[in-house]
Amino acid sequence: MKDIKIFFSLLKNYFPKIYKYLLFIVPLILLANFLILLQPLLFASIINIALPKDMTFFNSVQDIKTISSNSSIFNLNTIGNKIIIWIENFYIFENLNKINYIYLLAIFYLLLLFLSSILNFICNSINNWCSVTLVLFIREKIIDHLIKSDFAFFKKHDTGELISRVIQDTKQVSINFLPIISTLLQNGVLVITYSIFLIKTDFNITVISIGIISLQFFLIKFFRKPIQKSITNYQDKSANLLSFISEFINSIKLIKIFNIKEYKINNLKKIQLKERKAAFISKIMEDINEPVTIIFSGITSVLILILVINRIDNGDLTIQGGVMFLLIGRLTITPFLRLSNIYSSLLILSASYSKINKYQNTPYIIKDGKDNIYKFKNNIKFNNVVFDYGNKKFFYNFFEIKKKQKIAIVGPSGSGKSTFIDLLTRIYDPLKGKILIDGKNIKNYKLKDYRSLFGVIPQEPFFYNDTIRNNIICGRYGPQTEKKLIRSVKLANAEQFILKKKSNYSYVVGNKGENLSGGERQRIAIARALFDDPEIIIFDEATNSLDLKSEKLIQESIKKILKYKTVIIIAHSFSAISLAEKILVLSNGKIENFGIHNHLLRRSSIYKQFFGIKRI
Repeated sequence: MKDIKIFFSLLKNYFPKIYKYLLFIVPLILLANFLILLQPLLFASIINIALPKDMTFFNSVQDIKTISSNSSIFNLNTIGNKIIIWIENFYIFENLNKINYIYLLAIFYLLLLFLSSILNFICNSINNWCSVTLVLFIREKIIDHLIKSDFAFFKKHDTGELISRVIQDTKQVSINFLPIISTLLQNGVLVITYSIFLIKTDFNITVISIGIISLQFFLIKFFRKPIQKSITNYQDKSANLLSFISEFINSIKLIKIFNIKEYKINNLKKIQLKERKAAFISKIMEDINEPVTIIFSGITSVLILILVINRIDNGDLTIQGGVMFLLIGRLTITPFLRLSNIYSSLLILSASYSKINKYQNTPYIIKDGKDNIYKFKNNIKFNNVVFDYGNKKFFYNFFEIKKKQKIAIVGPSGSGKSTFIDLLTRIYDPLKGKILIDGKNIKNYKLKDYRSLFGVIPQEPFFYNDTIRNNIICGRYGPQTEKKLIRSVKLANAEQFILKKKSNYSYVVGNKGENLSGGERQRIAIARALFDDPEIIIFDEATNSLDLKSEKLIQESIKKILKYKTVIIIAHSFSAISLAEKILVLSNGKIENFGIHNHLLRRSSIYKQFFGIKRI
């Protein structure tokens, strides 16, 4: 029941995306089915002409007329004769001899076979297009949800696992979802129509045969939990492998420096062996349908043959009816078993979509506000803000940042500097207390608007393997893109080194900016932060690990920005802190003190420990 609910949930969510394709494919499937159904009927007329009217090795052989002169059109004993009568109504066919009739019917049979095959190919092609299209829709939805998810969500979940869900599980859902629909349409019509033929011809044989075939469904249902468990285990192991490979590539420099290649390769082998074992077991459980199908198909065919021969021998079937019953019965087995195999597809679909759905239904902790904000007029205040990160609590009782003020934040590692910025930019929300901007809680503002107030330059900025231009603009194209680009580059003191590059702004920075020096990366990061002319600029230890020349250029850039922006500087270097008008000292997740340099030298032991020998 759960698997069926998941199927209908998918149908509800994604049918509007693919209904145009399905509306086109349904009539084609029905037409193809009609042509497929005509094929055995034409074959029946060929048999009616070709077979002798009696077979001496049967005890009793009856003519068609003795079975039923007014039998249903679905009765296989008479269907061939009725088709011949229908064909003879056409003037051009009335004088054909026996052999010409057979040739004519054979041509019609092959023509129907050709047309139905072409239609099935077209249907399968459309179905494949729907499948790859559905993958895009599902991925877009889950990626959209992931982008909107809180930063804390990504701290809890492994990158490789998320990649696996986006790439592998979405593909599995699409591969199994649409075939269920097409199988129901295509094979459902065939099974219903073939069953009518069989029931109208011999009810008892039909019921016995369907009963045997139905055992397959109950056998597969018995394997439901092992199948689903094996699929889920394989997906988890694949996610672990993707995670390891992602980590392996990202840490390649570290691996080379510390010469731990063999250690990493051995770990990779272990993970791959686990993934191989899970894949093998999963594939075995998936493939269990095939031998079951073959066995039950063979049993059913043999049973139908014995029963049909017995019926002919007793005079309950004509020879033509018996041959056609065998043919239609054999044709019914494949679509019937395909319908029963839908259950296996539902299991795979359920296992894959359950993983995806887990992430799609993860609630957002950081809620979007309703109010717009593009500038702030007076100040930002921290009022009794409390935040819990793991086993550590952070307290920011009261602190004010005035417009165009230059603030420095100092303190030892783990004191709460980065958490302060994360709360200010709404990466996290406080557990208690409020952060106010011009007297209004920042939670009231739309996230997009509020975060556009900030330009952040992190210590280790991220770079796409793209051009300098695209790394600065980051998709923020508009009518003044070039003007904003040049302006931000000049403010960041980056223009000189960019123009010296062989292809200037089109220079590709490489993976993680590896084609740039540390100072160049920081200046591009500053240009990126300044591109949209934000109200507040945050330097998060932006000058750490730079040489003196690079640090000097960054300092010059900061001085340009100080003239007209509100600036927050997190730093350990006194040269950066000396640019601030007000210094906030953090210790053990609390505000230890704040003020100007000389005041803190007298009042703050933490500050004095770091900067006591310095003089402004």
